[in-house]
Amino acid sequence: ATGAGSTASPTRKIEYRLLPLGGAPCYPQPMLDRLRALIRGQSPAATPGHDLASAAAGLMVEAAMIDGVMQSEERAEIEAALKRCFDLSAASAAARVDAAIKHAGGASDFHGYSRALVRTLDHDARLRLIESLWRVVQVDGHVCDFEANLLRRAAGLLNVEDRDSGAARKRAATT
Repeated sequence: ATGAGSTASPTRKIEYRLLPLGGAPCYPQPMLDRLRALIRGQSPAATPGHDLASAAAGLMVEAAMIDGVMQSEERAEIEAALKRCFDLSAASAAARVDAAIKHAGGASDFHGYSRALVRTLDHDARLRLIESLWRVVQVDGHVCDFEANLLRRAAGLLNVEDRDSGAARKRAATT
């Protein structure tokens, strides 16, 4: 703590926690489990990013849940995007969304999903993915600051320029 006359500025410790609907703290357990495995020298368990559709589902679920809750409209939009972009059946799309929800909440997941996608998808496919992400966050009729920030980060991680992401946002709003 700083006292009167002290020139040091006070530091604040900020604790980030995810809160489920019930309100009890929910820490990103899958991320913690992988860290523990790495510390023990073990190979961390895989997350649902083994294939492109799972990685895309992971990004979209993170975007949908960044405001604290995934609404049914957001889930429906994610499943529709997975079916449209990856030619999945309804059951396969739903299974990938379920797996992504189970593993949601870790920044390392978000970066891992992005890395897998940027290595494999061409620029046009990454633009379509950004447009799908914008559709997910816009489906409730409101884009909060957290969602907009996450999409800006996603565009950067996917090597999509701000100008192109902005155009994708506009397209998503009109369709």
